[in-house]
Amino acid sequence: MEIFNRLSTPFEGDFAALTAELATHHFRLFCVQASNLARQHGYGPDARVVEIIQRLAQRPASTACWTP
Repeated sequence: MEIFNRLSTPFEGDFAALTAELATHHFRLFCVQASNLARQHGYGPDARVVEIIQRLAQRPASTACWTP
């Protein structure tokens, strides 16, 4: 996770919020790409994937991710 070293130091920064943002954006992008790939192969949109994409787009990424 080289990106954490470039964006912040251990003495300052909010790694939990950064992780939540990156994880949520990464998962949303995965869903979008999966949907696009399915469409390219002649499949219709999967209702579950479409719902996930819409729900992630409705709120800030930092509140869409579960953190302990």
